[in-house]
Amino acid sequence: MVGGPISLESRRTADLADALDERIAAGADCFVQPIGEIENPERWRRAARIVGKRRGWKTSTGVNDRCVWMADERGPGPTRADPQVARRLEALIAEALGDED
Repeated sequence: MVGGPISLESRRTADLADALDERIAAGADCFVQPIGEIENPERWRRAARIVGKRRGWKTSTGVNDRCVWMADERGPGPTRADPQVARRLEALIAEALGDED
Protein backbone atom coordinates (compact mmCIF):
# COMPACT_ATOMS: atom_id res chain seq x y z
CA MET A 1 0.00 0.00 0.00
CA VAL A 2 1.51 3.32 -1.06
CA GLY A 3 1.71 5.88 1.73
CA GLY A 4 0.27 3.59 4.41
CA PRO A 5 -3.28 3.27 5.72
CA ILE A 6 -5.55 6.26 6.09
CA SER A 7 -7.20 6.56 9.48
CA LEU A 8 -10.96 6.47 9.69
CA GLU A 9 -10.96 9.88 11.40
CA SER A 10 -8.84 11.39 8.61
CA ARG A 11 -11.27 10.01 6.03
CA ARG A 12 -14.27 11.37 7.92
CA THR A 13 -12.62 14.78 8.18
CA ALA A 14 -11.78 14.81 4.46
CA ASP A 15 -15.34 13.79 3.55
CA LEU A 16 -16.74 16.51 5.81
CA ALA A 17 -14.39 19.07 4.23
CA ASP A 18 -15.72 18.14 0.78
CA ALA A 19 -19.33 18.47 1.94
CA LEU A 20 -18.64 21.74 3.74
CA ASP A 21 -16.83 23.19 0.72
CA GLU A 22 -19.94 22.52 -1.39
CA ARG A 23 -22.19 24.36 1.10
CA ILE A 24 -20.15 27.57 1.25
CA ALA A 25 -21.05 30.08 -1.44
CA ALA A 26 -18.41 31.17 -3.91
CA GLY A 27 -16.94 34.47 -2.79
CA ALA A 28 -18.05 34.02 0.82
CA ASP A 29 -15.53 34.79 3.54
CA CYS A 30 -17.35 33.16 6.46
CA PHE A 31 -19.76 30.36 7.31
CA VAL A 32 -21.86 29.57 10.40
CA GLN A 33 -23.68 26.32 11.18
CA PRO A 34 -25.97 25.58 14.16
CA ILE A 35 -24.33 23.29 16.71
CA GLY A 36 -27.33 20.94 16.60
CA GLU A 37 -26.38 19.96 13.04
CA ILE A 38 -22.82 19.02 14.03
CA GLU A 39 -21.84 15.49 15.06
CA ASN A 40 -18.31 16.38 16.17
CA PRO A 41 -17.37 20.09 16.53
CA GLU A 42 -13.63 19.49 16.57
CA ARG A 43 -13.83 17.42 13.37
CA TRP A 44 -15.91 20.21 11.83
CA ARG A 45 -13.23 22.75 12.75
CA ARG A 46 -10.49 20.58 11.24
CA ALA A 47 -12.56 20.21 8.06
CA ALA A 48 -13.19 23.97 8.00
CA ARG A 49 -9.45 24.64 8.14
CA ILE A 50 -8.97 22.28 5.17
CA VAL A 51 -11.64 24.18 3.23
CA GLY A 52 -10.05 27.49 4.16
CA LYS A 53 -6.68 26.31 2.93
CA ARG A 54 -8.24 25.21 -0.38
CA ARG A 55 -9.74 28.69 -0.77
CA GLY A 56 -6.54 30.50 0.15
CA TRP A 57 -8.00 31.84 3.41
CA LYS A 58 -6.24 32.70 6.63
CA THR A 59 -8.84 30.68 8.52
CA SER A 60 -10.17 31.15 12.03
CA THR A 61 -12.69 28.70 13.45
CA GLY A 62 -14.72 28.61 16.61
CA VAL A 63 -17.42 26.79 18.50
CA ASN A 64 -19.82 27.74 21.26
CA ASP A 65 -23.02 26.28 22.67
CA ARG A 66 -25.02 27.58 19.67
CA CYS A 67 -22.89 27.27 16.54
CA VAL A 68 -19.63 26.48 14.83
CA TRP A 69 -18.11 29.07 12.54
CA MET A 70 -15.25 29.70 10.19
CA ALA A 71 -13.99 32.95 8.69
CA ASP A 72 -11.23 34.31 6.54
CA GLU A 73 -9.34 36.66 8.86
CA ARG A 74 -8.64 38.86 5.86
CA GLY A 75 -12.37 39.36 5.19
CA PRO A 76 -14.04 42.72 5.69
CA GLY A 77 -14.79 42.04 9.35
CA PRO A 78 -17.26 43.98 11.46
CA THR A 79 -15.17 47.17 11.70
CA ARG A 80 -15.19 47.72 7.93
CA ALA A 81 -18.57 46.18 7.10
CA ASP A 82 -21.53 48.31 6.08
CA PRO A 83 -23.57 48.76 9.31
CA GLN A 84 -26.88 47.96 7.58
CA VAL A 85 -25.44 44.77 6.07
CA ALA A 86 -23.95 43.83 9.45
CA ARG A 87 -27.34 44.22 11.17
CA ARG A 88 -29.05 42.12 8.49
CA LEU A 89 -26.41 39.40 8.80
CA GLU A 90 -26.82 39.40 12.57
CA ALA A 91 -30.61 39.04 12.15
CA LEU A 92 -30.17 36.18 9.65
CA ILE A 93 -27.83 34.32 12.01
CA ALA A 94 -30.22 34.82 14.91
CA GLU A 95 -33.10 33.54 12.79
CA ALA A 96 -31.10 30.49 11.72
CA LEU A 97 -30.31 29.75 15.36
CA GLY A 98 -33.95 30.15 16.39
CA ASP A 99 -33.60 33.39 18.38
CA GLU A 100 -36.78 35.41 18.74
CA ASP A 101 -35.07 38.73 19.67
